[in-house]
Amino acid sequence: MKKILGIILVIIILLGAIYYIAFYEGAEYKLPQVDRHLIDSDIEIYTNKIGDAQALMVEAGEDIGLQYNILNHIGAQYYGLGRLDEAFNYYQQASVLIPEKATSFKEMSKVMNEAGYYDLALEYIDKSLAVDTFSTTAWEMKIGLMQYGLNSSFDEIVEMYDVAMSSVSNKHNLMTMYARYMEEKKEYQKALEAWEELFSVVENQPLYLEEVDRLKGIINNGN
Repeated sequence: MKKILGIILVIIILLGAIYYIAFYEGAEYKLPQVDRHLIDSDIEIYTNKIGDAQALMVEAGEDIGLQYNILNHIGAQYYGLGRLDEAFNYYQQASVLIPEKATSFKEMSKVMNEAGYYDLALEYIDKSLAVDTFSTTAWEMKIGLMQYGLNSSFDEIVEMYDVAMSSVSNKHNLMTMYARYMEEKKEYQKALEAWEELFSVVENQPLYLEEVDRLKGIINNGN
């Protein structure tokens, strides 16, 4: 019994220290509460999941990996509720607990992006990529942030697409993003070449052929 109480005390002290670090590191940033337009039953589901996860934390004992997953899970529930401050704090607690894992950094970037702190969002997605450079999702998040949050230059974004596509094995989503970005910038020939490359490597995908034909029409019409 004394051993169990001792373990619980250690967990409480550890989580208290983590929360202190997380709270005071993030305290200078005002994170808003976002209206997700949830109905009461949805709010109840998120709230119940938070309660269940907090109860499971006590049962996790000294399993740091499980604690990490639980903290991220709680953060996700608060994010679903639109409570960005609580979400960020739980993700940050997880990142302090196991800084060698990328998930919490990626989620912190998502929170900061939604809150409009684009420089911080970039900082956290870079931390995620430093841990897992092969994450297609993280590269997509970084490039999307550069395009629509940071308003990076065309050359910077194209260079980042090159870096990203050389870092991952599954390039389909990145290639699709690239093609749409090229068209957005009226670089129709480059957009066409991207769609043609996608069509050449992915079988039975009529969407890509439709995009090839559409871009050819735009180019032929001189637009």
